[in-house]
Amino acid sequence: MSYIEYINMNTCDKGVLGEAKTIARLVELGYGVFLPLSGHAPFDIIAVSKIDNKTIRISCKACYSSNKNGSFDFSLRQITPNAKGCNIKLFDTMDCDLVACYIAPLDKVCFVNSKEIESKSTITFR
Repeated sequence: MSYIEYINMNTCDKGVLGEAKTIARLVELGYGVFLPLSGHAPFDIIAVSKIDNKTIRISCKACYSSNKNGSFDFSLRQITPNAKGCNIKLFDTMDCDLVACYIAPLDKVCFVNSKEIESKSTITFR
């Protein structure tokens, strides 16, 4: 997709695309992929290794443009609208095992162990 096509996508569609790309990458890597029925789970995807049956909870993030330095920034906060404005939830390493970061301009998914980003509000890829 071109940059213009990304600009015309709404936020929800961008998130869905990031999750779909993450699912595709997990399947390529040999994982079984499962999705929570509720949109209120603290993670987006459950992946199960076909080798050792290990279960991994994954939170998906997506970035559709680079910053002024050419790096890609991913906010770890969850912002959800409500009747009084917005609810902001800070990243909690207990909510997931991995964070999947979809870099749209590169069409690439990178995985980060949630324990490595404890107490951070942003992840940056260069």
